[in-house]
Amino acid sequence: GPSRWLKLDLPHKVEQRTRELSETLDYQVAISEVLRVISQSPTDVAPVFEAILDCATRLFGSAVAAVYRYRDGLVELAATRNWPNEALEFAHSVYPAPPSKALLAGRVILTGQAHSIEDAMLDPSYNHAFAQAGVWRRISGAPMLKDGAPIGAILVGWPEAGETPQRQVDLFKTFADQAVIAIENVRLMNETK
Repeated sequence: GPSRWLKLDLPHKVEQRTRELSETLDYQVAISEVLRVISQSPTDVAPVFEAILDCATRLFGSAVAAVYRYRDGLVELAATRNWPNEALEFAHSVYPAPPSKALLAGRVILTGQAHSIEDAMLDPSYNHAFAQAGVWRRISGAPMLKDGAPIGAILVGWPEAGETPQRQVDLFKTFADQAVIAIENVRLMNETK
């Protein structure tokens, strides 16, 4: 009967809830870690980008990650984590460049919205050579928005294809917001000098 089903299902539910809670806790720890770095480095964004990349790759399991800046109509690669040399060489041959739909950073910056690609190798408009160089299939990114206008993007990639859970996308958005705070802090510090 239904009561037996409930008994069987309960441990699974508890286990899932426990996993979600511990994941939420990990996310909160990561967010506070980045905030701590922001307060410690008021004149330099680099350590903040590094902290974000650290947290992203640690939380999402050996993923590649990158921070892009968008200035004067050009996208530039600001910081990367775990990128193969081939991907770095490819990026340096492409960037700085105007945002392009063929690359996820461009899509995120052009739309000002978070985007995920389940399989970069199957996405008809994505640059497959870049995906091959970086050995990534699933990619996800969030824009860094200042007053609603994009000033950069944070991207994470995985070697296997698949869907990016909304919880992860939400965390990228938080990291992106934190990157904006850091950039603004540094700009204000430099202006008051």
